[in-house]
Amino acid sequence: MSDQVYTTGVQPVGVIELEQALNDTDDSITVYPKSSYANISASALVKTGAGQVYGIIINSHSSGTIKLWDNTSAATTVLCNTITFAAGERWIPLFGMTFGTGLYATIGGTADVTISYR
Repeated sequence: MSDQVYTTGVQPVGVIELEQALNDTDDSITVYPKSSYANISASALVKTGAGQVYGIIINSHSSGTIKLWDNTSAATTVLCNTITFAAGERWIPLFGMTFGTGLYATIGGTADVTISYR
């Protein structure tokens, strides 16, 4: 596990904690961002404190929606306004969107989602 600093000129633009894995078949090394996940089916606090959200996996839903907040409850700062899910399962990338206070998710309708964050 190591931290990588990406720069433009002399100004750092981000620090990413990386995981690496060795492929036993061809001895290649795969590197990917380290993250945690939360599987939820009702509105919930996902993480307290600062972090990043990488994306949302829609496992199943019936007229489902999700709204993300930069808070420990559904109040004040909206991180990502209401997303209405299309039919079927899918991945919604959020590309490391940052939050400062916490990550709270409001679920509307019936939905089973997995949120990838750190």
